[in-house]
Amino acid sequence: MKRINAPLMIRKKAFYTMVFMLLALSFLFGRLFYIQAFRAEELQALAFEQQTRDRLIAPVRGTIYDRNMVGLAVSETVASVSVIYAQMRDIPGTARILAQELELDEADVLARISRRVALVRVATQVDKATADRLREMNLPGVVIDEDIRRFYPFGSLASQVIGFVGRDNQGIIGLEARYDEFLRGASGRILTETDVAGRVLSGGQIYRQPPTDGYSLVLTIDAMLQAYAEQTIELLVYEKNALRGVIILMNPQTGAIYALANKPDFDLNDPFTITDPALHAVWDTFTQQQQMDYLNRMWRNFAINDTYEPGSTFKIVTSAAGLQEGLITTASPFVCSGSTTVGGRVIKCWRSPRSHGAQTFIQGVQNSCKQVFRKNLFSAITAIDLFPLCGRIA
Repeated sequence: MKRINAPLMIRKKAFYTMVFMLLALSFLFGRLFYIQAFRAEELQALAFEQQTRDRLIAPVRGTIYDRNMVGLAVSETVASVSVIYAQMRDIPGTARILAQELELDEADVLARISRRVALVRVATQVDKATADRLREMNLPGVVIDEDIRRFYPFGSLASQVIGFVGRDNQGIIGLEARYDEFLRGASGRILTETDVAGRVLSGGQIYRQPPTDGYSLVLTIDAMLQAYAEQTIELLVYEKNALRGVIILMNPQTGAIYALANKPDFDLNDPFTITDPALHAVWDTFTQQQQMDYLNRMWRNFAINDTYEPGSTFKIVTSAAGLQEGLITTASPFVCSGSTTVGGRVIKCWRSPRSHGAQTFIQGVQNSCKQVFRKNLFSAITAIDLFPLCGRIA
């Protein structure tokens, strides 16, 4: 029977244990080096996110002015209401109070604030009076932050031109959407140190990064001229029983648009309310897609997005063609009878049933008489190739 050498066995076990420990320590040191050298920034950001609570501060959206620096779209300070789950003491009671003050459904508020997350936004664009009442209540876990609301002082003035923003202050249509990247600015934030449960640390630091306000936009639109243009086109649409109408006032020397009026229009402060009284009774029977199609038509700036006949603007072409080719002179005589037949179709002058009677070409242009351009003048130049002629005119 062999005798076991005990000291040798102990030394071997100690050697193998030491080798294992050295390998384990080497792995741990290697892992530590990898984390410190290659993942330090990533893990530091995650730790910072876990140890702080981040609340956004809305920037002031840039103002849209008319040419005289009259505010057509402005921003006013309001508030947002949020809830920190870890700090609430009476969740049902908090939900009941918030629902009453904010005019929300209590069950919906309770479901939202019962989620075990760091911060839940309950309402935005809360008016100052309501926000002040909630501050005075000092409800545990309820946080009131500053917010911004878009406001349109003139209601429907230039509604399809200016456009409007959504609840997140992002432009949806019109100039609000076209220049959104310049108007919206950049959000700020409030960083607060918290423990693992999301509770604010006693003596912890609070860091406030202020928002960057958006740029303002100055238009060539004149609010006074825009108002006059809208009153005029609204009256004309009513008198002619037309479906819609548009007036554009432009400086012909610079191309600056002083007024662009569309009727019917809508209230920029309440853009989702339809303006057609005939649809009020049946609006709820429409599908969501039908409602959005109608709203998009109501919001549409058809003065620049739709195609339409040139109308009297084409009289410039026929006048220039006749004068340039020597077919007429400024003193050429014309007679307006109130209507004429072209191609078997009766075309009435805008003054019909009255007529302009005998007139010179200059008078016909001043009167914008259809008979001068559609019968006599147009008949005189039908043999002219207008396309190269228009090229020479240009």
